[in-house]
Amino acid sequence: MKEYEVIGAQIEHWDTFFWVKSNFFLVIESALLAVIVTQLNTSLLTINHFQPMIFYLSISVTLFNLFLCYVWFRTNRSNHEYLMVRFNRALQIENDLTLEGVVQLYHFQQDMLSHPGYIKHSSSWWEVHLPLAFMFAWIMSLTATAYDSHLFAYFIFTGLTIASAIGAIVFVERTGWPRPKREKIG
Repeated sequence: MKEYEVIGAQIEHWDTFFWVKSNFFLVIESALLAVIVTQLNTSLLTINHFQPMIFYLSISVTLFNLFLCYVWFRTNRSNHEYLMVRFNRALQIENDLTLEGVVQLYHFQQDMLSHPGYIKHSSSWWEVHLPLAFMFAWIMSLTATAYDSHLFAYFIFTGLTIASAIGAIVFVERTGWPRPKREKIG
């Protein structure tokens, strides 16, 4: 029972940490995206000809924010994975205690969340994948900047930059590189 209580406290801690961290990234990304879009619109509308410096600055800012969004996405996934380990351990403890009929909190939660009404409106996928929406917004803002330049070379360069960034993300996701060394305790 002591381990069961500790697991409950850990779940609460990691869930709170997940939301604090997500709020931090959400505020930073929203503010940066709003500033960049506003500045780009102002710059592009007031300048008679497109300045390459604006384009290169846009690429730099977009790549930085794609990286930031990816870090946000990975930390969300890590928190989710850690929570799932804690939930599964709580379910194991409940299974061991079922013979005594002591607790069924996590079994009840699992049964309720697997109900078709909850599955249909599950928010956990959106919570973990929200950074992908910001990645898409950054890519679209860079694409719009390249399109507004009316120069085909900038548009091609933008496509190559976006393809490279997405390729790097897919590579890291598929290979798990860099692999952290986790030592088994005990």
